[in-house]
Amino acid sequence: MHLTGKTSFMLRLVYALVFAIFFFACTPVKNFPVNQPFIFDNKVILEGNLTKDEKKRLTTELDNYWYDSVKARKATVLLFFYSLKNPPAFDTTNVTRSKKLMNDYLNSQGYYYASFKDSIRIDTIKDQQRVYASMKISTGKNIRFDSIGYQLNDSTLQALTVKDLPASSIKKGLPYSKQAISQELDRLTLLYRNNGYLKLYKDDLRAEVDTIDKQLMTLSLDPFEQANAIETAAKKRKENPTWDVLFKSKPMKDSTKLIQYKIGNIYYYPETAITDPIDSITVRPKTGGKYFQEYTIFDKENKFLLAPLKEHTYFKKGDLYNEKTFIKTLNSLSQIGAWQNVDGRTLIRDKDTVDMHVFLVPNLKQNYSIDL
Repeated sequence: MHLTGKTSFMLRLVYALVFAIFFFACTPVKNFPVNQPFIFDNKVILEGNLTKDEKKRLTTELDNYWYDSVKARKATVLLFFYSLKNPPAFDTTNVTRSKKLMNDYLNSQGYYYASFKDSIRIDTIKDQQRVYASMKISTGKNIRFDSIGYQLNDSTLQALTVKDLPASSIKKGLPYSKQAISQELDRLTLLYRNNGYLKLYKDDLRAEVDTIDKQLMTLSLDPFEQANAIETAAKKRKENPTWDVLFKSKPMKDSTKLIQYKIGNIYYYPETAITDPIDSITVRPKTGGKYFQEYTIFDKENKFLLAPLKEHTYFKKGDLYNEKTFIKTLNSLSQIGAWQNVDGRTLIRDKDTVDMHVFLVPNLKQNYSIDL
């Protein structure tokens, strides 16, 4: 029988696949514990009223929360197959730990009413005691935001916050999660720092989450009515769980945190060496600078012009300090081929003025020699 080159190649490929299937089906485990059960496979099974995408996302994430010996360490081989190397001995106590880790993760995603049921099966194949661990999780309903409020201890901050509310991603009825709370605090922090509040940070803000049903605040003195109200509230929370959240500024001992700083002078250091201690440069006596109203260039060789530096600077004297434009300026200057590195510092002066210092490290000249 005569085989063409293409047919011969296909046959070799089929033989190779058959061999691989046989080989990996027979010996998928290496260096397993002798005479001890070890984890061979994990599975997370989610139940609940979840969208397809949400179910896929949660299943993928939860699979990362198996604890130590209950996590199969699989390595993919030849795309379609996997091998198991050095699997640890199975420890039943780690199943309980896995439940806690998974529950903590679900809490962070707004699922506070999840229930867990584990299933452990051991199959003995020759001298291997393979453990198949599965975790069936009923997520319950996802908690959703109800009332959302903002309470800042400064009227200007409060007005700024209310004006920018359309930019918030937290809305009444959307799923609650710790990540959403953190992102909103990040948004507020950046909003304030983009409007002059140079000394305000995320740590100066907090979110208070109210999980108490307001009906329980006015309980009757009748114990039977109290019991009925508590039971009704618990049923309501389970069927349609909602939480209120209030974003607040913490009490501030440092009153300068509530000052809106305006930009003062702008200094460029275009001859900064990569080894120069930048923080000390700003406090040295400055001599030999070229002054252009609010702009100053400190260069000994007197070869740098203001125009290209100013063109890539997105703030000017008198503007409110803006974190976004400050970072944009540093990024824009760093894209100019002349600079190896660009860095910046802010230095507060007087009551509400901040001077901007921009340090530019020139690219080293490259010399080439050719041996003939």
